[in-house]
Amino acid sequence: MRKVFIPWINQRYQLISQDAEDLFHLVYTIFIDNIFKGKLKTLSSSLKSYFFAIGKNKYPEIQRRKIRIREAIDEFLSGMDNWEDPVQEELEFEVMESALDALGEPCRELLTLYYYQNLSARLISQQMAYKNESTVRNQKYKCLKRLQQIFHRLRRQEV
Repeated sequence: MRKVFIPWINQRYQLISQDAEDLFHLVYTIFIDNIFKGKLKTLSSSLKSYFFAIGKNKYPEIQRRKIRIREAIDEFLSGMDNWEDPVQEELEFEVMESALDALGEPCRELLTLYYYQNLSARLISQQMAYKNESTVRNQKYKCLKRLQQIFHRLRRQEV
């Protein structure tokens, strides 16, 4: 199914390969969940059509989530606008280290795996025992928001 789904989703939405993979894994997870929950007992269409329909319906949701995450990161980074000054830059990094320490686990581990080790949501869900990739993305968004709040609070205390 992967060999058919990924080229189709790439052609339809011009996704990068990692996003297409993530969407496939989400669709596959939904498919399996629907079977175990008893929502899917018989298919009235082909398996291919079923996967395509889920992918088509989940794509906008994933895009909205990515936009919210990008906005949170942009908002977070916009607070670091005085980096021409090396002393200010050093202070910003110290505040960021303190904010990461204050953030605690599992958020620190999740953000480290995602941003520093560049692991996919699928791998993070396996490594950290989250239910699925959607849970990882949702948790990552919440962790970024908390990190942003802690950072700005500590930054105000430094001034």
